[in-house]
Amino acid sequence: MLVVAAAIPWLASILGALLGELVKWFAKYFTKKTATYLAASASILALSAAYYAAGYALIHSLLSYLPPNYEAALALVMPDNVEFCISAIATTRTARWVFVWNYRWIQTTSLT
Repeated sequence: MLVVAAAIPWLASILGALLGELVKWFAKYFTKKTATYLAASASILALSAAYYAAGYALIHSLLSYLPPNYEAALALVMPDNVEFCISAIATTRTARWVFVWNYRWIQTTSLT
């Protein structure tokens, strides 16, 4: 019984050191991944907001110069959330272009 009681602090110190290293490794790995995902999400959100503002300005500047009859006709075929639709399409196309560009750049630089 005395041997088991003497081994408990030694076992606790080993397990504590292993657990500490494991937590440090996980924190380093997940912090890097999380920062990357947050940066990508923030850039996509900013891009969507910019495209929304541009689409809103473009559509409403065109509608202000059209006669009222044309505006009523466009309201029949254009949905209420057309700015959101345009910004979503533009954002996904830009994100795809960036992905393809990075992929090609990685392929080109890995060959040399």
